[in-house]
Amino acid sequence: MRTQRTRKAIQPEIHQDSEELHRLHAELAAFNKQIAELEEAHPEKQKIETLKAGAILLARRIDEVRCLGATRQLACLLTK
Repeated sequence: MRTQRTRKAIQPEIHQDSEELHRLHAELAAFNKQIAELEEAHPEKQKIETLKAGAILLARRIDEVRCLGATRQLACLLTK
């Protein structure tokens, strides 16, 4: 019985992480598209570097969200 209650309590957090990851991946794809378009049309180094920096920050955030989700799942397993 206790295991079922624990799983139900964690499900919303996992779902939230999944939604955030989806949103972050979409935002990262938009950055990458803008970078590619700028490189093709106008190789303005400053704008491209700014977009690349934003893309790197998003990639780091994606890693943080993934790690947080894995940590929550591990903590759940360890408490059983």
